[in-house]
Amino acid sequence: MEERPYEESGRSGYNLLATVDLMSEFELYVYLLTVGLAATATALRTYRNSKLTLVILGSALALAACGVMAWMLPARPVVADLLPEQNLHDENTVSDFASSDACRSCHPGPHASWYRTFHRTMTQEASPESVLAPFDGALLQSRGRSYRPLRINGEFWVEMADPDWETEARWKGIDLASVTDPPRVLRRIVMTTGSHHYQGYWVRSTRGVKLHQLPFVYHLDESRWIPTEDAFLRPPDAGRRFAVWNTNCIQCHAVAGQPRLDEATQVLSSRVAELSIACEACHGPGGEHVRKHQNPLTRYAQRLSDEPDSTIVNPASCDHEKSSEVCGQCHNAFEPTDEADWWKVGYRYRAGDDLEKSYRPYAFSPDLKDLTAFHSVGFWKDGTQRVGGREYLGMIESGCYKRGEMSCLSCHSMHDSDPNDQLAKQLESDGACLQCHDSHRTDLESHTHHAANSEGSRCYNCHMPHTSYALFTSIRSHRIDIPSAESSAQTGRPNACNLCHTDRTLQWTSDHLQSWYDMPPASSLDEEQRGVSAALLWALKGDAVQRVIIADQLGWDAAREVSGDNWQALPLAQLLEDPYAVVRMVAWKSLRKFPPYAEIPYDFIGTPEERAAVRKQVLEIWRAEQKPPAEDLRHLLIDSTGQLDKERWNKLLSERDDTPMELPE
Repeated sequence: MEERPYEESGRSGYNLLATVDLMSEFELYVYLLTVGLAATATALRTYRNSKLTLVILGSALALAACGVMAWMLPARPVVADLLPEQNLHDENTVSDFASSDACRSCHPGPHASWYRTFHRTMTQEASPESVLAPFDGALLQSRGRSYRPLRINGEFWVEMADPDWETEARWKGIDLASVTDPPRVLRRIVMTTGSHHYQGYWVRSTRGVKLHQLPFVYHLDESRWIPTEDAFLRPPDAGRRFAVWNTNCIQCHAVAGQPRLDEATQVLSSRVAELSIACEACHGPGGEHVRKHQNPLTRYAQRLSDEPDSTIVNPASCDHEKSSEVCGQCHNAFEPTDEADWWKVGYRYRAGDDLEKSYRPYAFSPDLKDLTAFHSVGFWKDGTQRVGGREYLGMIESGCYKRGEMSCLSCHSMHDSDPNDQLAKQLESDGACLQCHDSHRTDLESHTHHAANSEGSRCYNCHMPHTSYALFTSIRSHRIDIPSAESSAQTGRPNACNLCHTDRTLQWTSDHLQSWYDMPPASSLDEEQRGVSAALLWALKGDAVQRVIIADQLGWDAAREVSGDNWQALPLAQLLEDPYAVVRMVAWKSLRKFPPYAEIPYDFIGTPEERAAVRKQVLEIWRAEQKPPAEDLRHLLIDSTGQLDKERWNKLLSERDDTPMELPE
């Protein structure tokens, strides 16, 4: 299909042709017909006995006929967005919320610290300040569809296949891949999601206030557009990915989101108290609080009082369970206890309430009796969550929470932290753990068996290793536990030792844990686990989650420092051809950290032939640099000449776990 570029200069707000071009099909036809008939009536009334009557009458009838004929002609290839300005957050649509603006006058410091967080910018109205991608008219293509992001009169638009048509067609069972010329529309970008790692964009539906996602995200570090199908860990044959903001994202990326589905018409008239994760998401509705404290005497009396203010919730003053539930309303995996009610008014939970009255968390069950899509991939076999953003599920399984009083606020702060990780000041390193485990402050090396200033002595690295995944990176587990080679062998969950010492085997880890901590030796290790680097086994034989996590860890500076840097190119080159797009992307990010390969061009969503050529180039560079090793490297599948043991390599690769996996990020 020939692409039709839309130039900003052709969209002047007072240009008649531009105005006509922005009309819907129906509006244009009615407009022509009305003008023609009106002109006919005027001519008959004004020029009853004039020859000019016939001329004007003929012209008017011709114009009217054009309108009728246009109505009968096939639709134009592009229909523009002239939807009414319907806002998700009109005032007073969600009960007794005051908005973050109302908090600022009395709490300017906390408001300012929240304002600079990524929570505040999670969901924003599209504007020149919030949109981070280049809407420059460059053509984007994916899965047989083309998209053209544009700037028009200072606004952000995209020419695309009609998302309403595609959604309806899919529900009707139509194979979208077989439709090469779907209706096309020009839709305005009305909202953004994200500002930290990548950013997504939303356009309005023609029905209600349903929002469709532009099926591309803009990756900020890479400065590139990525199809959404390739931005998430999902099988390569999983098909198209469509997202509707109102049916999922609304529950966490806004305050008090309400889908408001009309069951009769199936139209969504969604409302939120405020976009993004704002003050009242964590402190509860502020309407009563604001009304009460408009009286300055009341404000000062409250400040002098030792009693908590009953009109607002302060998570720092709650017990560790209620405090953590405030975060758990989003950093969790769950479903509503009353689904029909949720479709009307969303989750009724407010900060300080009992979370499980509204939410049914996806708790792990070993026999998976309560099998859901999240259960099938969201947990390791030992019940540890492995999806980033679901950290509440890990923390509540930790002994520090179950037998102690650890909460999210034991480490994190919304108002006194670096927005990147939101670790509270003084708690970025071992400080968080030493709040309770103070005895290790003076005997650190005897406890860790690592140098005190090394990464091996950091509490987080041993007890919260990077074993969950989201957003093109591995993320720390929030289930605080101890490394175990036996657990890794039985559950597949990588342990902290082998995620840092990536050149070592599970047997090596078992031996050291036994020697240092009197842990029982791992009894279930097979020959490969005793003789081959655990990282290599996860990269070659592992499932997609294991592969993406080890791809990231192979590039970790701390791991490279203790594991050498002369062999990682082998598994990373292999992962450049992985079936999963995110595995390829993460592998490439790690490979670029090794100087010989940093400048090689590679596109993780390029053609298979292009990806194979880059892998070949990487291996050729690696081979050219190899010499007979000074030590035995058979555990790295490198033979006595310093070259790859292809036979053993290919055997392990043939055993790769290709179980289809789609992480619900």
